[in-house]
Amino acid sequence: MTQPTNTTDSALVACPFCETEFPPVVAADDNGDCVICTGCSALGPSRQTREEAITAWNTRTTTDATERSSENARLRSGVIGDVLAEVEKAVAKFPTWPTRIIDAGNVVTEEAGELAKACLQVTYEPHKETLEGVRMEAIQTAAMCLRFLASIDRYNCSPAEQHEQPVSALFARAALEPSTSTEGERA
Repeated sequence: MTQPTNTTDSALVACPFCETEFPPVVAADDNGDCVICTGCSALGPSRQTREEAITAWNTRTTTDATERSSENARLRSGVIGDVLAEVEKAVAKFPTWPTRIIDAGNVVTEEAGELAKACLQVTYEPHKETLEGVRMEAIQTAAMCLRFLASIDRYNCSPAEQHEQPVSALFARAALEPSTSTEGERA
C-alpha cells in the first residue's frame, strides 16, 4: 500500500502532466519511494530512497512527460474518460462512502443489478431499453467499482451485531396451511 510521507516538499517540481496547483507528494510502498501528483495521480519512478525518488521526478525528460501526457489523454477519452467523469459526478453528489465493506459492496451490487436489468431488457424487451442505456449502466457500475477499490484499505470488515429471530412452530405451520378465511373476510 502506498502511503504519503510528506505533503509539502519544496524540492519537488510541478507535475508535467497536469501542472496542477496541488503539490506532488513523496510516498513509500514495498517497492521503495516514489512521487505522486495529488492532482492527476501520475506516479514517478520507484527508487530506494526518498531523495532518489525526488531526483527521478525532478529530472524526468520532457519527451517522457509528453508521451505520458498523451497516454493519459488517450485513456481519459472514450469509455475510460466517461467512467472517470461518472466517478467525479458521483463524488460531487455523494461525497461520503460507506465505511463497512458490506455496505460499500451493496452499492456496487445495486449498480450491477441495474446493468443486469438493462441487459435483459435490451435483449428480451427492446422497447424498454437501448444499447446506450446499457452503456450508461455499465459506466455507472464501473464508477462504483472504482470508488469501492479506492477505499479498499479503509473498510471495517467486522460483522455487525445480529439478533435471534425466533419463528414459532405456530407461525411456521400457519404459513404452510391453506387459508380458512372466505373471500368476503379478506380486506
